[in-house]
Amino acid sequence: MVSPLPGINIAFNITNFPTGIGNGLVSVLGAAGPQNNAAPADLPETKLASSLFDTTKSSTQLPNAERRYVLDNTNTTINNNPMGSFIFRFGFRNTSASDINRLRFRVDNLSVPCGQPSPAAATALVGSGNARNLSQTSPNCQGTDNKTAVLKMLNMPTEFVAPENGSPSIVRGSVIEDTDGTQMAPNGGGVNNSLVRTGAEPGSLTGEFTTVVPGGSPGPKFFIGFRMGVVKGGSFRFLFQPEGSSGTPLPSPTVSPEISK
Repeated sequence: MVSPLPGINIAFNITNFPTGIGNGLVSVLGAAGPQNNAAPADLPETKLASSLFDTTKSSTQLPNAERRYVLDNTNTTINNNPMGSFIFRFGFRNTSASDINRLRFRVDNLSVPCGQPSPAAATALVGSGNARNLSQTSPNCQGTDNKTAVLKMLNMPTEFVAPENGSPSIVRGSVIEDTDGTQMAPNGGGVNNSLVRTGAEPGSLTGEFTTVVPGGSPGPKFFIGFRMGVVKGGSFRFLFQPEGSSGTPLPSPTVSPEISK
């Protein structure tokens, strides 16, 4: 995780993923997500309006949701998508009166591996952002049940995607905000990781803090895709929170194209 303020680049390098549940410790896949008082704030729907990529289809239909069974072997470990992946595509529009700077998307909640980073489907425990830890009583993963999917956030490249009745559009990808893609997320992303939008070039995996201009009322819409590696099949919910700032943009480091975890 890189601080959005220049000169204050903070990275946590966790070389060990604590296994199991015991001694008051529960390990859930995700990031510490360090922030300071100048970090981008949560963006309400009144400032950044959301929609589905194809508004004529439901959220679970193509091209808004896509299940890919082909494994992505460009990841550091194939264990980040042993059962393929899920892709979700959305549209966003700046409906405020000012620019939105340093746009990123925070994973507030997701059903992720608990107790080990890359479990087999048969032994995978479901964790969530509500996991109890350390001084809290009864440490546990706070997953739901054995019918819940276990997922990991993966990087998603920019693509050309066509709605059912329309011309193809650029759908930006999303990459895990990180120092170089190996320190923070070799096991994929999870709870409290943040993602930034990729460049406009198809195939781009270069993330960048983005300024979204109003461009009138309403402003221009952009599309973005999010990809999750499937460790175990099942039902699931997820919560992503857009973050951004209306203040003067500051120079920020871009995310290396090597982030393909």
